[in-house]
Amino acid sequence: MINNAMNAGVMGIQTGMKRLENSAEEIASQAVRPDPAPTAAPAGGAQAETTRPVPQTRSLVEPLIEQRQALYQAQAGAKVIETSQQTLGSLLDALA
Repeated sequence: MINNAMNAGVMGIQTGMKRLENSAEEIASQAVRPDPAPTAAPAGGAQAETTRPVPQTRSLVEPLIEQRQALYQAQAGAKVIETSQQTLGSLLDALA
């Protein structure tokens, strides 16, 4: 029983880490395009174009939320492992 709880905790941590990695990849792969807003004209009269990162695809909000969820999943897995270790320690103390 304790072993099953430990395995479930480890799987929770691994799944959370994988989800964190996937959402980080999605954030890193966001394409950028030049900012269409014109800036003040330089001395020659031609307008300069700025290149400020602007997301082209999916919003960054969703992968950021997924990162937070992955963090909570990994923390929950760690808590499961901690609790099962405490339970095992209590059982060993009771038998001693």
